[in-house]
Amino acid sequence: MSGGLGLKEEANMSSCIEKERQALLDVKASVIDLHGNLSDWGEKKDCCKWVGVTCNNHTGHVIKLDLSFGPSAFTGKISPSLQVLNQLQFLNLSGINFQSNPLPSLLGSLSNLQSLDISGANLSGPIPHQLANLSNLLRLDLSFNFLGGSIPKSFENCSSLLNLDLSHNLLNGPLPSFARCSSLISLSIAHNSLNGSMPDFTGCISLHYLDLSSNFLSGIMPVGVSQLSNLGHLDVSHNSLNGSIPNFIGCPSLSYLDLSSNQLSDLSNNRFKGIVPRLPTLATLNLSGNRFSGNLSFLCEIDGALTFLDLSNNSLSGSLPGCWLNFQERLVILNLSNNNLSGNIPSSLGFLSNLEVLYLRTNAFVGELPMSLSNCTKLRFADFGENKLSGVIPEWIEEKLSDLYILVLGSNGFKGRIPSQICWLYNLQVLDVSNNGLSGNIPRCFHNFTAMARRSFGDDMTNHSYSSYRRPPFFSAPLALRPYIQCGRIPTGSQLQCFNYTSYSDNPKLFGPPLTPRCGLQPPPATNVGKEDVEEDDDDLWKSYYTGMGAGFAVAFWGICGSLLLSCRCRYFVFASLSHMKDWIYVTMVVHFGKLGRKFRR
Repeated sequence: MSGGLGLKEEANMSSCIEKERQALLDVKASVIDLHGNLSDWGEKKDCCKWVGVTCNNHTGHVIKLDLSFGPSAFTGKISPSLQVLNQLQFLNLSGINFQSNPLPSLLGSLSNLQSLDISGANLSGPIPHQLANLSNLLRLDLSFNFLGGSIPKSFENCSSLLNLDLSHNLLNGPLPSFARCSSLISLSIAHNSLNGSMPDFTGCISLHYLDLSSNFLSGIMPVGVSQLSNLGHLDVSHNSLNGSIPNFIGCPSLSYLDLSSNQLSDLSNNRFKGIVPRLPTLATLNLSGNRFSGNLSFLCEIDGALTFLDLSNNSLSGSLPGCWLNFQERLVILNLSNNNLSGNIPSSLGFLSNLEVLYLRTNAFVGELPMSLSNCTKLRFADFGENKLSGVIPEWIEEKLSDLYILVLGSNGFKGRIPSQICWLYNLQVLDVSNNGLSGNIPRCFHNFTAMARRSFGDDMTNHSYSSYRRPPFFSAPLALRPYIQCGRIPTGSQLQCFNYTSYSDNPKLFGPPLTPRCGLQPPPATNVGKEDVEEDDDDLWKSYYTGMGAGFAVAFWGICGSLLLSCRCRYFVFASLSHMKDWIYVTMVVHFGKLGRKFRR
């Protein structure tokens, strides 16, 4: 009884239609299956059971074909037999290498298509205007190809389209208005060669995502864009737009706005001046490289969703506000470098528990570093250089901020010793304490900075939200101590000795490699000198060498003998002097024999 029921149910299940089965075999024959992904095609008679194929359970028609097996899975061309599959609703051919073949117009005959994805498929030629005839099409993705020509004007009538992605192609000419595309939610045509003016998108009342970046769009930015109440993401950066910016307060949902690298009087790397206007809710705000002035009180009006804030390279002034508690859970990157900010660094910055990048470089901040910053335990990059900070280098930096890659305290008014706890920063790759009032010896544990010699923080940057963030060129060496560290030898350790000697310059009482040779002295610049000049230099060198040797032996003899008759304190002084003399003799000999060797090689 049960067996008969099973046969009845099986009879009601429709297998694939023969002509569509043959069309699929033609599709397979038109490509080279590099990894055998379609090996079961043909082995099973029922094509509805083939990998990547989905059929309607009642009619047997193929309604979905998905050959997106990743890049380099197939190479070949699009088979004309695809038009036989006239009931297709979903077609995905992304990642196939179609060897610069054009996109065939026959796809415009698949009137039931709802989703068409042929992205990253090495297609060339124009976009067929017939695609605009697909009245049921909801999603079209032709991104990351080599499609050229203009966008067909017929796309202005795609009333059903929800998502359109034509980015990363070679498209040129003007943008269609898309005014009648009232259902459009997402539109990306970034990284092409489109020109002409920017349409106002007034009719696109559902538009949430708009990316027209990296084109050649010109003219003013239309006011209608700022009236799109559902717009959440707007990027028109890297174009040639000019004029003023519309008032985006009409976009209450806007969370991402990038108008940079245009000819606008706006946003980063443009010509904005005056005070920063009141801004809507944002997750990312980059106003760097402009002429903004005034104070930072407007920050207290921004919603706490902000994760990235860059106001560097402006003319902002005044003290930092104390409302950083608003951003404690989200803010990851804070860059206020190269402004005219002053006053103390507020303790409320310590509320930023997720902060990973803090750049306050080149301002006029005063006072000590607030201990509350020890709560920012995720901090990786900290630059306080070129301010008026004072006090000692706090020990809590080393104890609490163990993940630091970069620590810049240079060109301030710090005094005292370098705390030995700084050696606990095992990830540290750049350290700058130059141009302060520091004194004392370099901690002997500096040889713990193995990361300076072996690793680069570039690899770690790729795994974080600031992977594309610009890192300023602080200095030429990963270790900068000049001046005023004094009274001893540079601690031995392979990484410390192999830094450029300029990292230790302007500290006259430091000695040991690389200031004295072991990893090698820095060779003097080559000059065009004659043989007579070389010989004269050698004669002078020999004279100074013999004179120094004679004086050295005399001082050593009387110093040793006399010290036996003196107090312990005097004996300590004498032996310290002999140690310095030994270093001088060593340097003189190495320099001389180096020159002598070069002379013989000539």
